[in-house]
Amino acid sequence: MTKISSRDFQQDFKSGIKNDTATQERLNKAGVDGKKMLDGADTNKDGKIEGAEELKGLFKKIDDYDKDGKRSTVTGAKPVALINALKAPAAPAAPAGPADLYGAEPGALAKGAKGPEVKAAQEKLIKAGYDLPRFGADGDYGDEMKSAVKQFQTDNKQAPTGDLDVATLEKLDKAPAASAVQFPEYGEMFKDGVMQTVVANEEASCRRGPTALLRPSTMSKAGHVGKNTR
Repeated sequence: MTKISSRDFQQDFKSGIKNDTATQERLNKAGVDGKKMLDGADTNKDGKIEGAEELKGLFKKIDDYDKDGKRSTVTGAKPVALINALKAPAAPAAPAGPADLYGAEPGALAKGAKGPEVKAAQEKLIKAGYDLPRFGADGDYGDEMKSAVKQFQTDNKQAPTGDLDVATLEKLDKAPAASAVQFPEYGEMFKDGVMQTVVANEEASCRRGPTALLRPSTMSKAGHVGKNTR
């Protein structure tokens, strides 16, 4: 059974109790006329019940609803509910950033994150060649994005956590566009500026037979096939 003394009450509310509409409405819901109770305790009419005398007066009004027969304490359910109603509800917490929500370091992103920062990271992943075929850059860090981040981390010799920590974000910022990446074998194919390898053209092979080949002159040194390839 909860037992609250007048001294405890004064200590709990030493910073004062606002005599405002919100507090009055909370008391109304607890079963009393909140305005009447607070106005009666607010002897100097400054809109706040504070100081020993005003708090003692309010406690006495609350004790009127108690049945323990003692004026220095309250124990009944209703007076305890009234005292709880006097307490202002806690202010809502500010929206947590990725570090608060996901246990990641400040500035990091992880599964469950949403917003423009996530979308920007998704666009960088796609540009670097790590496709998100199902959802694309939708601004929602889901399983698809986590898998793409893991692959990026593996390819860049990082621990594949699937979280975009600061180190991974820095590497992603510097990642070249996929279209600009050349395969290592191109260096041997075009050694000394001359194509050293003959590559079969599948389309031509189907039309003219397996001996149809790409002409070396139709491929650039970067390894791209020219539009006039026969």
